[in-house]
Amino acid sequence: LAAASVTSAVDAWLFRDVIEEFRRRGIHPPAAWRGILAATYAGVAEEVLVRLGVQTALAAATRQLTGDSRTPPGARTMLPAIAGSSIAFGLGHLPTTHSLGLRGRAVVARTLTLNAIPGVVFGTLYWRRGLEASMIAHFATALTLTVGVPPIERMVAATHRATS
Repeated sequence: LAAASVTSAVDAWLFRDVIEEFRRRGIHPPAAWRGILAATYAGVAEEVLVRLGVQTALAAATRQLTGDSRTPPGARTMLPAIAGSSIAFGLGHLPTTHSLGLRGRAVVARTLTLNAIPGVVFGTLYWRRGLEASMIAHFATALTLTVGVPPIERMVAATHRATS
């Protein structure tokens, strides 16, 4: 939940203009059932691809470069791997924003930032607690952002309109 809270706060604070552009174009969060499916996919498939695949490969390469022979690998190996996999995680979400017809530096910055933040959390969990922990955290974060946050945003917006 911390990753979802930070991601939502950063989105509202830094990317207000992009969010308004989404609304102008009629782009809204998915229906709850679609959010549940998306969270399930994200928690399983994205973690296998990004953490087990990309992060592990980057850690292996970094380990070779640094000569880190510790088991499990230390921070000197894992921090660059987590950073690299978090950037890859954000890049992997760009085709979705592009398919919605959204382009521009602000959209790219939003996509990379809002995926890198939880990506660092998931990467750290993968390193410290294993793939299952990163999967559970990713599922919970995606579920919160796609199913939990939108009704709260609608209530806040309705309250704001009623008091304005």
